[in-house]
Amino acid sequence: MNSRVKNLKLSVYIILSVVLVGLPLTAHTQTKRSFQDCVKFANEEIPQRICSFATTEGDQPHVRILSMCFADDKGFYFQTESVKSVYKQLQKNNKVELCFFAPKTLVMMRVTGKIESSMTLALRARFITIGPF
Repeated sequence: MNSRVKNLKLSVYIILSVVLVGLPLTAHTQTKRSFQDCVKFANEEIPQRICSFATTEGDQPHVRILSMCFADDKGFYFQTESVKSVYKQLQKNNKVELCFFAPKTLVMMRVTGKIESSMTLALRARFITIGPF
């Protein structure tokens, strides 16, 4: 077995200390939303819960498309692998920014915050029910 595959670790990240801004694209004005509104928006209005996920490496930003697993009253949950560059970037700098876009309503939501690694038995069970990642 390849040592890279053998040493693979799955990590779950929750985004904490969140600053949320909703931006209706048609009005070009920023609207502050409650945390609960943002969780509902991310879970229900975003197809496949896809978002842009930005990290940094040194002074270079890196953006990729990720599928959020779910959001709840504690934060926004993502899963990644320890062999990925996003994992290594998060180990060095836990500040991230997400951007969700709902094409039906033309609403964009930015989420800025810090991540925390978390993998409890309850989270593992919930991730299993969501599907393979």
